[in-house]
Amino acid sequence: MLDLNLFQTDKGGNPELIRESQRRRGAPVEWVDQVIAQYDDWKVARFELDQLNKQINRIQKAIGMKMKNKEDATELIAEKSAIQEQKAQLAVDEKAKEEVLNKLAARIGNLVHDSVPTSMDEDNNEIIRTWPEQQDPPQKQTDILSHHEVLYRLEGYDGERGANVAGHRGYFLTGPGVDLNMALIQYGLSFLAKRGYKKLQTPFFMRREMMAKTAQLEQFDEELYKVTGETDDKYLIATSEQPISAFHANEWFEQPEKQLPVKYAGYSTCFRKEAGAHGKDTWGIFRVHQFEKIEQFVLTEPTKSWEMFDEMIATSEGFFQSLGIQYRVTAIVSGALNNAAAKKYDLEAWFPFQGEYKELVSCSNCTDYQSRRLEIRCGTKKMGDREKRYVHCLNSTLCATERALCCILENYQTPGGLKVPKVLQPYMEGVEFIPYTRPAPKAGQCGNQVGGQFWQRLCAEHGISADGTLEDFATHGGDRKDVFFYQADDEHYIPRALLLDLEPRVIDEVLTSPFANLYNPENIFCSKEGGGAGNIWALGYSQAERVCEEVLDMVDREADGSDSLEGFMLLHSIAGGTGSGMGSFLLEKLNDRFPKKLIQTYSVFPNNTEVSDVVVQPYNSLLSLKRLTTNSDSVVVLDNSALSRIIADRLHIPNPSFAQTNQLVATVMAASTQTLRYPGYMNNDLVSMTASLIPTPKCHFLTTAFTPFTSDTVDKAKSIRKTTVYDVMRRLLQSKNKMVSTVATKRNCYVSILNIIQGEADPTEVHKSLLRIRERRLAQFIPWGPASIQVALTRKSPYIETAHRVSGLMLANHTSVASLFKRTMDQYDRLRKRNAFLDQFRREAMFADDLTEFDESREVIQDLINEYKACETPEYLQTGLNNPTPT
Repeated sequence: MLDLNLFQTDKGGNPELIRESQRRRGAPVEWVDQVIAQYDDWKVARFELDQLNKQINRIQKAIGMKMKNKEDATELIAEKSAIQEQKAQLAVDEKAKEEVLNKLAARIGNLVHDSVPTSMDEDNNEIIRTWPEQQDPPQKQTDILSHHEVLYRLEGYDGERGANVAGHRGYFLTGPGVDLNMALIQYGLSFLAKRGYKKLQTPFFMRREMMAKTAQLEQFDEELYKVTGETDDKYLIATSEQPISAFHANEWFEQPEKQLPVKYAGYSTCFRKEAGAHGKDTWGIFRVHQFEKIEQFVLTEPTKSWEMFDEMIATSEGFFQSLGIQYRVTAIVSGALNNAAAKKYDLEAWFPFQGEYKELVSCSNCTDYQSRRLEIRCGTKKMGDREKRYVHCLNSTLCATERALCCILENYQTPGGLKVPKVLQPYMEGVEFIPYTRPAPKAGQCGNQVGGQFWQRLCAEHGISADGTLEDFATHGGDRKDVFFYQADDEHYIPRALLLDLEPRVIDEVLTSPFANLYNPENIFCSKEGGGAGNIWALGYSQAERVCEEVLDMVDREADGSDSLEGFMLLHSIAGGTGSGMGSFLLEKLNDRFPKKLIQTYSVFPNNTEVSDVVVQPYNSLLSLKRLTTNSDSVVVLDNSALSRIIADRLHIPNPSFAQTNQLVATVMAASTQTLRYPGYMNNDLVSMTASLIPTPKCHFLTTAFTPFTSDTVDKAKSIRKTTVYDVMRRLLQSKNKMVSTVATKRNCYVSILNIIQGEADPTEVHKSLLRIRERRLAQFIPWGPASIQVALTRKSPYIETAHRVSGLMLANHTSVASLFKRTMDQYDRLRKRNAFLDQFRREAMFADDLTEFDESREVIQDLINEYKACETPEYLQTGLNNPTPT
């Protein structure tokens, strides 16, 4: 708390200095005037109380004289008693006003030092220096593992069991993880001891009144864990700074030149709720609720505190230099300082996998802000305590060990394991290298990863930058950005997207990508359990049930914010755990919650031509297919087998990356929405486009084809020199360009076709192309409906240079898609015949008593296959929809 005399000009104070400090903090300036007004009010009460005390003293003297002279003092005694009653009431009032005064004054932050950069935006933190000095900024490394993957492969921690025992962000350190963490603790304490610091292990909790006096309660009250007792409440400490600052409460250093500075190497376990950190660093041990920390804490004379501030940050720098960790020191802007700090430096270390600097150290000079409330003074005691000098308190992290360990894991990893930093080896019995004992964890490559590519594609097509701002050249494109984006108050464009996952790796990649600031943080959800669905449909489904309210609140918020909600688009995989299980649950809830809105999915089917590393893939696929059949209006089928074939055969990329495969899917998705975003006269809304493709409700599975893929859509794809409308429409009908691997028979036929032609296409050219296709009988249609190809002409984005004049996407309803379902069902039958791999399903409530859900799902898929078979017959309409006769 500030010296109250600073608020009083008659006592040499300067209220304007405090107001300016509040302005720099972005805090209410009127709070200063409220303190001054309350101070004046308290002074009046204090003056009145003093006057009553003087009256009582005078009367007491008079009573003494009366009694000495053996005179009657009854009236004086009665007068004294009445004044004492008045004083007692006034004392209560004075005490209440003093408490209000202290409460108001405690809201005012420390005076911001002149050297602190003034800003409300932490992006304006000033870089003081980097180590080692460098000309070019470091680059993100894409060929290494993240810190949590390294620790997983070392068998150094168990996050899944930790979350099960302790909840979100819980963890167990195991084996090498324990060794490395303890080595950091021991090395950190030794490092400070050699520099004159006294080791101090603190209590885990503090009494409320002592926590409040550290001047941290206002900042940490929402983050601190509270321990409730029978008679009082205690707070678990968020940092050892809190108990150490109170270590010398109500003490006086009478010989500061000999007794100060006092330097402590505080060691503690710390506990934080991490409020406001939802979605940040959700995997691994970087941001957790419980962690170990080595803290520098110093009490010094006021005249020497800034010299000590520089010394303390230099000590932290020396520690990380000894570890060989690249870092930078930044001066924190005024608007980001906590109330106690007059100035703060952060040390941010480089994380090569994440490609960013992350804070590991905070160093603050709190001057006398903490010591005033704690009554820690220095200097010779003056007569009547009229002159009070308070020590200055400084704190600096040396090492939050779990965070520092994360940095070491990313910087010291090798293809075979982890090199142990040389300075830690003496604390690990000389171990120099820890080999991997587990294979790398496999992350899902669908859903949010493909979605990320899709939104990048849409941003490029609409001239929107990675942070959501509109490029200067993108003001007259004639496009409708509002279909898939909305504008925030600052006019940034934000995708109408929810990013949902039960495992944080892909979400973390999105949040550390150049497009991290594009998305609304409130629309990003990652399960607090953090362990994913383990490629088990049942686990994904049950976890989705547990987080149902939180996810549906996000859906409702976005739906309510849409002016004219037409429907939902879901991108997922049906083979793994999250996309299949959580995706199935969402489909059921969306269908129930929004029965009149269209639900379209882009569903990625597994590669059925190769042996899957997910042994329960057929179970997951069958259970997902049931929901796609009963709860969606349109399913765009994307088959991994076909995607791999197209990349290898058509694009001549022998070993495609996941990014290239995802770009393939994103291109199709973007093209399928082209008529919505660059509207023409037809098919400019989702419902009309879907209605033209799906004449009967059950046969709503659509296949796609696209041509040509060029380098502007897929990295390293070959260029096309010349394209015509006919060439594009002809290629779209060729099986080698279709993104579904189906087994075609002579009876298979098209129910409907919609070709979306982008670019410079003349309607006359389109008409001629349709005639040639009909003459050559390149497409066979159902016998009971119109045999025509619908064509929608749409403009290309003017913001992307393409290597072709015309490109095209075919959305087709073709009966051969049933062979994909048949293949899935056959694979299911082979597993179910042996009742193989069912234990993990039986652990969940849906399958605990019986396996009827499997049987019902198989029946639904068999009916779907029969429906498509019946669709190929002339009697289909007469037979009756949804009641086909198998042929």
